[in-house]
Amino acid sequence: MSVQDSILRLTTIINRGYASEEATKIFTEEKHDALVQQLAEYISRHDHLIGKVNVTVSQALNDRGVDLHVEMNDCKVGFQIKSHFDVTEKHFAANVKRQCTESLAHGLKKWYQRINYLINEFSTFKSGYIGVFGPQHAAASCTIYEHYHANDRK
Repeated sequence: MSVQDSILRLTTIINRGYASEEATKIFTEEKHDALVQQLAEYISRHDHLIGKVNVTVSQALNDRGVDLHVEMNDCKVGFQIKSHFDVTEKHFAANVKRQCTESLAHGLKKWYQRINYLINEFSTFKSGYIGVFGPQHAAASCTIYEHYHANDRK
């Protein structure tokens, strides 16, 4: 599978539609670490669609703009995930732009921003490197994740 095919498949499993504004309220109570862990588990559960995948949580101080590393089919991508708290911080936009630049140090093929309100700003970069999922898109896949997770507990 080519790098482009791997990225397309990963993007497809993450972009599960567009949820309502009401559905985004799930993020107001979720802590950053929980959001990172949920996404890591969600991606791992879909290895049958994207091939052998290695998911590593790297969220920490000085993580160089990547909370989650995903390696698949000789392709490395990274995710920077934002919680509701992160978005309310004073220098949110400047921090995200800095993290985007820092993420280049990882040698990624694609850098995803999840739960971000800077979609319009990043779209002006005209780069295939950045993928941005806003709150409604993130909520759609979280809702699906919760459904699968609930079924596991039965």
